[in-house]
Amino acid sequence: AKLIKSYRLKYDKREKVEINGVHELAGVLKLFFREMSDSLFPKMMYQHFLDVEKNGTQLKDRLNKYSYLLTMLPRENSMCLHYLMYFLSCVAKHSEVNKMAPKNLAIVWGPNLLRSPNPNDPQDVFNIPKVTSCVETFIAHFEEIFHKPIVI
Repeated sequence: AKLIKSYRLKYDKREKVEINGVHELAGVLKLFFREMSDSLFPKMMYQHFLDVEKNGTQLKDRLNKYSYLLTMLPRENSMCLHYLMYFLSCVAKHSEVNKMAPKNLAIVWGPNLLRSPNPNDPQDVFNIPKVTSCVETFIAHFEEIFHKPIVI
């Protein structure tokens, strides 16, 4: 954590930042998303994404609902989410080596990407499993949710 903060301080001062490993790079990327004024899944849509998980519907129905919710996101969020979920799905494909299956990635990334509009609400802790499940579904079913290939 100290190293990540030092990277940020250097970056804020417009100094050259050399990141030496994937763990540090992941830490910097998570810090970026955590410190955004609104989360990548916008706070105004937080409950909509959680409701998909809460209703206990079949996987196909959940995937369709997530695809629909993507159409309601601001374009910038949708594009960034598309690229990030593609990247995380690629990481998950190597889980035998890196131990980062979709669920593990969702546990680490979920709180940074899908944040509550009321972070001080003690009841919000009960939403953590739904946040994790939502992000896990996006990672594990990237192609079915986004319906279009990534353009690099």
